[in-house]
Amino acid sequence: MDALPLFSTFLIYLPAVFAPSVFHPHGSQVCAEFHLCASWSTPWGIITANFVWDGYLNNLAPQFAYFVIIFICCATLPRIGNYRKKAYVRSALLIWFSSLLSISVYVVVSESKGGETYGYSAVGYATAGTATGLALLFALRELLA
Repeated sequence: MDALPLFSTFLIYLPAVFAPSVFHPHGSQVCAEFHLCASWSTPWGIITANFVWDGYLNNLAPQFAYFVIIFICCATLPRIGNYRKKAYVRSALLIWFSSLLSISVYVVVSESKGGETYGYSAVGYATAGTATGLALLFALRELLA
């Protein structure tokens, strides 16, 4: 049961890596004009550029999904031993560092292509969003322990 929150988190964010426009009604047009791509489907995007373009009401569905994941994590907290908690922390750190790496790669590729890299940011945003979400979840779990 303790793997469910981590698995559910990835179920929400992974599609943004493979299809940057899958969560956005205007798809690649938004990528080209606003460089948002998959950013709006992650907590990272919601905190940053999400509200500027989409507005609060258009994001109630993903916000509800994040709330469900947080609830699952809190509800399963008593069943997790110290070994599992350490594994979660290691996973969060690994995802966080990989997000930093992916964003760095995106910046380098973007500069080398002259800014014509619409869609490349999906990996960076999705990974950073996953890392941010997991960091918040782990922090909540520790506070409620």
